[in-house]
Amino acid sequence: MLGAMFWHIYGDKPKIKRGLSVYADIVAVRPMPVIIEAPGIIEAETTVSILPQVAGIIKRIAVKPGDNVHVNQLLFELDPASLAQNLEQ
Repeated sequence: MLGAMFWHIYGDKPKIKRGLSVYADIVAVRPMPVIIEAPGIIEAETTVSILPQVAGIIKRIAVKPGDNVHVNQLLFELDPASLAQNLEQ
């Protein structure tokens, strides 16, 4: 009986052989993209606060987020009608 149990556990069992999937391609010189992913925080070198000198409705925004700006450059255009209305008050 002990021999039958031993043979059942460790005896010859059929072994299944599985093949590998293989992919072949033609060797060629081509650009290799370089992508680096890393955790972190991006901060601007310089930030500024923009505060209005007068109250009014913004008619047009002259810059886009991320644009470089210079001293005395137009950033916003205010609606002249709202400025005149504020002046009358």
